[in-house]
Amino acid sequence: MASTAEISSKPIKPILDDDDDLTKRIDIDINAVVDTMWKGRSQAPIVPQCEANEVLDAFIANINQKDEESKNPRTIPPPMAGKEISTVVDETVDIISKFSRRIAHPGHFGFIAASGVPTDPLAFAMTAAVNMNVATFMSSPVMATMERTVISWLCQMIGFDETIGDGCLLSGGSSSNLTAVGTAMAHKFGADYREKGLAKSLKPGEQPVLICSGATHFCVQRAAGMLGIGVDNVIPIGGDENFCMRMDLLKQAIEENPCVVCVVANAGSTTTGAVDPIDKIADLCAAHNIWLHVDAAYGGSALMSPELAPIFKGIARADSVTMDLHKWFFMSYDCSAIVYKDPATVKTLFDEKSDVVKQLSLDTFSSSHLFFHLGPELSRRARALPVYIAFQHYGMKRLGNNVLYHVQCTNYLGECVEYDPDLVLVTAPSLSICTFRMVPSGLLTNDKDEDKPMIDALNKHIFGRIEKEGNYFISPTKVEGRPVLRACLVNHYSRVTDVDGLLETIKRVGKEWIDQNSPLSTTMDKMSLNGHTNSN
Repeated sequence: MASTAEISSKPIKPILDDDDDLTKRIDIDINAVVDTMWKGRSQAPIVPQCEANEVLDAFIANINQKDEESKNPRTIPPPMAGKEISTVVDETVDIISKFSRRIAHPGHFGFIAASGVPTDPLAFAMTAAVNMNVATFMSSPVMATMERTVISWLCQMIGFDETIGDGCLLSGGSSSNLTAVGTAMAHKFGADYREKGLAKSLKPGEQPVLICSGATHFCVQRAAGMLGIGVDNVIPIGGDENFCMRMDLLKQAIEENPCVVCVVANAGSTTTGAVDPIDKIADLCAAHNIWLHVDAAYGGSALMSPELAPIFKGIARADSVTMDLHKWFFMSYDCSAIVYKDPATVKTLFDEKSDVVKQLSLDTFSSSHLFFHLGPELSRRARALPVYIAFQHYGMKRLGNNVLYHVQCTNYLGECVEYDPDLVLVTAPSLSICTFRMVPSGLLTNDKDEDKPMIDALNKHIFGRIEKEGNYFISPTKVEGRPVLRACLVNHYSRVTDVDGLLETIKRVGKEWIDQNSPLSTTMDKMSLNGHTNSN
């Protein structure tokens, strides 16, 4: 840079071309765009039947410039010149409409994917408009207080003392569970674990282990791998007939392993919806001073329903709880909560003593809003705003009634399966998940080993055919190594009539497959495949 002595003339002010001004108002009707996208939510197919190159071609077609000299004809060059926003939006909406999985379709019973409540587009636009980095109270007083408010509501829902309990909103259950296991490490090895590290925290010959249900989500194993515990040192505990953690096996595992870092209990497994006996697990953890983390990423929303909350007896005794707001709380991605009964331990893990923090000159209130002392993120968007608006508008009672309705619909599905001679319940409905198989009566029997390959082939075909037809979607999964038909109700657009339609489709598709597969077709007169379902 030139010195003052070298500057011989008055500095010339730079001028920004009016065409380059980024502050100009975008002339677009957001409501109209959202309405256009939502109009297609009931269209089939739910899962688009497309190849990767087909989707890529659609994007390439929308780029103004083509890199003629590119050696890779599939490369999308960055757009150097802009387009009218209406054109960009129209083109983008067209691509989304053609190639997106329609999770808001009332026939979407797969995975655990909520469709987002109608307040979300507005709330997310507001989030983008304020564009706050909610790292501290100082960086965003309103949004920091809003997040503390939402966490307080979740604490009360769980049964934690909201004057002590705390937490923060992260991107997903994987991040929340990772943070919880990391906190359990700090609890196990002491306040200086952060500085000393794992190697210096262990006694000679000591091996840390993590204990969880055999049905626990695989992100817990990933957490063990990332934190140095090691995937091989995750001890899965077998389940009972309902796939809930067996207490005798848990007690044995704790007694055989002197360095248990954490026990992770399920409050709704993602495969069957199983809920572990949290209260009894809490007894064991308390007796051995072991951190108890409850993964309620899927099932936690049931706490909004007074009728369902007792299912999670003992959850208030957990040290930490994961709850995904973007699952059965009906929020849009991404928003997961990690909630602590007492945040003291997590603050030792994330305590930051850098000069930057020292210079913040925080008072007591502001220092309680340091979210980077509660989780791994520094820069964080205002995730609480959409949740706050939705909770305020719909109210816990209304949201909880929708959760309860899904459980009632799932119980109805289970009753229909048990009533139908050609369907077999694999796991009894738990929360809003039901797994079952088609096992045609009079032809195949579920207890004969020689029939299992045929039954498995039939049910695999049913899943694939239903996805291809596009009116319904169920998750591909296995229970005890065998394929099952799994329906999960977390979509607030779904109704009990959609459950009837799913069953009718399963029966029809199954009959068509059997008709085409000799020698099964020669004994069709023995079957009762008439598309019957219980409509009461």
